Amino acid sequence: MVIILAFPQSVYSADTAVSSGNVEAQGPLPLERLVSGPGIWSRSPAEFESAFRAHGLQWLSQDKDRARFFGENLKLWDGTIQPAEIIVQFKEGKPRNIDVSVYNRADSQQKFAEAKDFMAQVEKVKSVLEEKLSLPAVERRSDVRNLVKTPGWLFSGKDSAYLLEYSFQREVRSRDQAFQPEFLRLRVANQESATSPGADERMDRRSLSSRVRKDANGDMVIPDVPMVDQGPKGYCAVATTERMMRYYGMDVDQHEIAQLAGSQANAGTNPQKMMEELRSKQGRLRLRVRELETPELRDYQDMIKDYNRLARSAKKLLLPEGGDVNLQAIFMTTDPELLKEARTVKDRSGFSRFERTVQTHIDRGVPLLWSVQIGVFPELGLPQASGGHMRLIIGYNTEKKEILYSDSWGAAHALKHMPLDKAWTITLGLGLIEPSR
Repeated sequence: MVIILAFPQSVYSADTAVSSGNVEAQGPLPLERLVSGPGIWSRSPAEFESAFRAHGLQWLSQDKDRARFFGENLKLWDGTIQPAEIIVQFKEGKPRNIDVSVYNRADSQQKFAEAKDFMAQVEKVKSVLEEKLSLPAVERRSDVRNLVKTPGWLFSGKDSAYLLEYSFQREVRSRDQAFQPEFLRLRVANQESATSPGADERMDRRSLSSRVRKDANGDMVIPDVPMVDQGPKGYCAVATTERMMRYYGMDVDQHEIAQLAGSQANAGTNPQKMMEELRSKQGRLRLRVRELETPELRDYQDMIKDYNRLARSAKKLLLPEGGDVNLQAIFMTTDPELLKEARTVKDRSGFSRFERTVQTHIDRGVPLLWSVQIGVFPELGLPQASGGHMRLIIGYNTEKKEILYSDSWGAAHALKHMPLDKAWTITLGLGLIEPSR
């Protein structure tokens, strides 16, 4: 017998982010002055917004410290490079780093059936950069800090450093493993900053508790977890994991994690596989990776029995007992209030453990990866109607009996509240990633 779990693709719309002007740019608009030329590191957020409002600029946070350009209308240097996404990171009111997703498997329309075709595109982009930047390409080996192998080239100028990196899965016929391109990205950094493209700024684990804020309304919250927008693909697990790792100062993106976890744009990510892959690399990454809540088949069978006892008394339809457990079918056919009673009253120990786990880790300044079933209770403004989803728990309120959480769909979803009993009712799992020192 097995547990059947689905993490479907989001029904995404760009209004889930905080936009400036037109979210959808009207026709291709040139963005080369975003990554090269004078003044790219001196623009304030207001000047940046004025310069790029018409290009489909989206702010990923209310603080305007991360800007995003996404969609089919982006282009650099007369369309010789047509990226899928551009992210600009601000620090102390000025741009700090720029990441250009030239190609990624989930968002890009272009397909590459063979390695030679993908490498031809890599060489083409490299040549464009050499010509447009008037800088020599210096070969650079894969950075050991990256989750996957990312060879590439460094272009070093007076004001800016450019790092072109690529990654793919090799064909291995003996393992029936097909060639699969993953991403081609350009990372740009200010030469005057303390970091190079792709550099980490790791936090000390002991300093995390100082980042927790207590608000006047009783909220205990971690306020500065970076926002990552997963876009119109089922990348909630890897986008949420990127957010957590960036919070610790690690320079990683969702496409690296997607390659590691074998994510699919339509089918999403197997959270258990993702955690296993990260755990296998935790020593090299200087991380601790743990699963805190991992319900087994027997746990769900017990939940079904508890629910059916309540349903008989209430004269509601019963759930089938025995056989495979299809979580999507179960969660979407139950009476929500009876299910809540089954999980919080009948399983009082599990409910209490969930509350303690959340409070303990938030007090330490550690967010939690939270796997949930969406659609059990009404939630307004979600781009996903139902199915499995991953969120971040970033706080709690003991007086109001609430948890505080965040979704990877842009600034409008950065901080939300849910009653604690409803939160435990829809919980499928809890995970932890934190610095090892």
